[in-house]
Amino acid sequence: GDSPWGYDVSGATPCLHSPKPNGTVSIYGALSSLPFTPDLVLEMVNHLYHQHPQTWGPYGFYDSYNLAVEPPWYSQALYGIDKGCSMLMIENYLSRLIWETYTNSPAIQKALEILAFSQRTGAKHA
Repeated sequence: GDSPWGYDVSGATPCLHSPKPNGTVSIYGALSSLPFTPDLVLEMVNHLYHQHPQTWGPYGFYDSYNLAVEPPWYSQALYGIDKGCSMLMIENYLSRLIWETYTNSPAIQKALEILAFSQRTGAKHA
């Protein structure tokens, strides 16, 4: 598999087994945080692009990397679902288009009403 140890299923409970942190960093996870922590994410993107060019491929960043192994490991994998998360959150950072389109949908508005969801007082937009 495309990891230092082969393919490994991990995640939050419940999952196949407890997560085993091993130093592998999923780049799309950080990119998906862009609207929430833009300064940190943009600093990370700049650092990876300039200091670890092995993380960059023909369609942007590869999936992950691990500097805790010797030699450092860099994924060569590209996953559509990860690219999708990254693209959606980049657009949310730039324009909030995805969030606004989604929350303004009549079907979503009706679902929020049925579920009795409401905006918290004092909530700030990212």
